[in-house]
Amino acid sequence: MKIARINWAGKVVWAEFADDGNAYEIGGPGGNPARGAKLGPIDQARLLAPIEPQNKVVALMGNWSGRNGRQGSGLWIKPNNCIIPTGAPIRWPKALNHAPYFEAELAVVIGKKAKDVSVEDAKDHIFGFTITNDMTAFGVLQEDTVAAQSFRFKLYDDFLPMGPWIETDFDPKGRELRAILNGEVKQRGVFDNMAFDIYETLSWASGVMTLEVGDIISMGTPPGYVEMARGDVIRCEIDGIGAIENQLI
Repeated sequence: MKIARINWAGKVVWAEFADDGNAYEIGGPGGNPARGAKLGPIDQARLLAPIEPQNKVVALMGNWSGRNGRQGSGLWIKPNNCIIPTGAPIRWPKALNHAPYFEAELAVVIGKKAKDVSVEDAKDHIFGFTITNDMTAFGVLQEDTVAAQSFRFKLYDDFLPMGPWIETDFDPKGRELRAILNGEVKQRGVFDNMAFDIYETLSWASGVMTLEVGDIISMGTPPGYVEMARGDVIRCEIDGIGAIENQLI
């Protein structure tokens, strides 16, 4: 089921995008799962990022290096100022003197509050999945005096395109992620190759911090990310979910 956060006639609502081509009111993460009133054709809805302003995004680093000798991923919190929906421009920050990089990622949406959850129980806390582009300005690390402890390179406005919706009926096993820059495939990865799978990651993250309903874990990116230039269009795709597309301006 595709659950989208949309602007419908000036009102922000969660909606099911049904197979009949119409949008129906429905609860988002933690909300009423019953289909509500019919809103109208899907193409009349304006997509928003599928996350509420009060929720956090936990992002991973180093989760595609292979399973031998796993030492644990790095993590940080992407603030709300980073989040934009598919179709919105990625605005090059005036204060940034280095080219940003794209990073296509699978993201897990929390559907039930999680704290110290076991790997075995992690599945019960998942609402669904979406797509993120965890934009990064690696050149900033050359400027920060304590680069190993600085995440400025991840925190600029518009540095987390997200969407297009939440897919609740998705199994990442055997699925592929792709990042396409100006029509050319740059990243390709199968989720079976992640160092830590979604259940291990949710369990680990819930031991660090409480994961609230609607929070998101962005699962890290495979090799292949490259720097972008103004005017570039980046498209991130996941089989079984959909795609997001944004232009760097």
